[in-house]
Amino acid sequence: MDNRIIIKNDVFDIADRIKSIDRDYFIVYNKTKGVFEVHNSRIKPTLALTLPYSELDCRALNRVRITHISRLNETLKAIDEHNDRLEKSR
Repeated sequence: MDNRIIIKNDVFDIADRIKSIDRDYFIVYNKTKGVFEVHNSRIKPTLALTLPYSELDCRALNRVRITHISRLNETLKAIDEHNDRLEKSR
């Protein structure tokens, strides 16, 4: 992780607040790509998602909540409903 910086403290405590969603999550700033990444220490490779925001703020928290594994069934249901709508519109 030479090109990455682990973020432990930030102005809005996003790093700590993301840990409250999943204790295995940690935030990294990828200097090469210029993006923030959320990693999960429980899996290999650790990258869980790349945040599409240039700053750490409440949007990052919302994105992590939406993409968390605990919402998998909800997410799959939404995808299926969307696909059904597309099929019907054809």
